[in-house]
Amino acid sequence: LDADQAKANADQAKADADQNLGNAKKELEKQEAALEAAQSSAKESVEGAEEALNELGLSAPLRLNITGCAGEGAAVAFTLFNAGIKAYKEMETFAEAGVHTEVKEFSLAEQIKGK
Repeated sequence: LDADQAKANADQAKADADQNLGNAKKELEKQEAALEAAQSSAKESVEGAEEALNELGLSAPLRLNITGCAGEGAAVAFTLFNAGIKAYKEMETFAEAGVHTEVKEFSLAEQIKGK
């Protein structure tokens, strides 16, 4: 390569690197905003959290409005986690609960056999 071509290549590489850096900074800002929103249990109390979640295609499953930052969120999280485990472990089938008994011809197993 001649000197002009090498300089042009170097300039293009620098422009590409600058663009990549800009894109990385934007992505980092999105991730930081999402992390901040996730760490806060009060979606409304974190400026920009709703926009960050929308940008990421997420939604806040709970809006607890805990703003004390004294560990209440962790206590609530463990309580919710334990409640979910208990519900899963104690869950009954429809038949066990007496809700309905499955009609054989409508059962998924029979439908799969018919294919």
